[in-house]
Amino acid sequence: MGCGKTKVGEVFGSLFPRHYFLVDDPRYVTGQFNAHMASCLLLQADEAVWAGDKAAEGRLKGLITSPFQQIEAKGVDPIRLNNYVRLIMTSNEDWVVPAGKDERRFFVLDIDPRCAKNSAFFAQMEEELNAGGREALLRDLLDFDLTSVNLRQIPNTKALLEQKIRSLDPVESWWLDRLNSGVTEEGGSKWHDEVPTEALFKDYIAHSDKIGIKRKLDKSSFGIKLHKLVPHFLKRRPTRQVMAQTGAMVSRRVNCYVLPSLENCRDYFQDLFGQGFEWPEIEPGDTESVPEDSEV
Repeated sequence: MGCGKTKVGEVFGSLFPRHYFLVDDPRYVTGQFNAHMASCLLLQADEAVWAGDKAAEGRLKGLITSPFQQIEAKGVDPIRLNNYVRLIMTSNEDWVVPAGKDERRFFVLDIDPRCAKNSAFFAQMEEELNAGGREALLRDLLDFDLTSVNLRQIPNTKALLEQKIRSLDPVESWWLDRLNSGVTEEGGSKWHDEVPTEALFKDYIAHSDKIGIKRKLDKSSFGIKLHKLVPHFLKRRPTRQVMAQTGAMVSRRVNCYVLPSLENCRDYFQDLFGQGFEWPEIEPGDTESVPEDSEV
């Protein structure tokens, strides 16, 4: 707080005040009645949007990339206009934007707190802006060669990766937890290349219960999702295993997932995100491979 995160938008907006809106209510960003958008060039949403609002997510993404937008005033039929809105979102919350794994809309930055609550610093900035700084900024912006940058290539910042992680669905969140811990099941000690499908599904259910997920996937949907996280590698096959039953050890065949190595799973997960992760180091001997034709 007090680090000046809204200052950037305010300064840009002061160059064309009739077309700049600073709002703190989601209805002015994703609401039905949006007549103010007709003349808006820069919309700054300060603590106005919750990233977990699925109903507003589509509207928010459309506002960023759609060439047109529907403008509707109360009691008036909606009209379609060209979309010239540029959006800045500022927040003190940890989860700000619904960022996908291959995100291409949101450029995310963490603001350095070194100037937080430094009134002398911001007073000096305001003095400079009022003494011709705004005019100089406008000149620089008009002279800037936009062909020198690819505006569709979003920089993969560390802050963007954090938003991607916070936007994961329950299965992706569970799988990331497994990759970070380096074990295939909670409380385990090794990464197994062969795991009963039932055991892996129960581990996902337990993880979802722990983080408060009410609507969970069924086994089939879970398997489909897991195949997307480990495509071309994940296999299913019946395997004979020994287990305790009615006080005795018995051997029976169970369906198992055959997983690639922990390193390969981590590499592919990074490929899905287009960004590298800082994985915890796994001590030698903490992974275990099962021979292709293992028998009990």
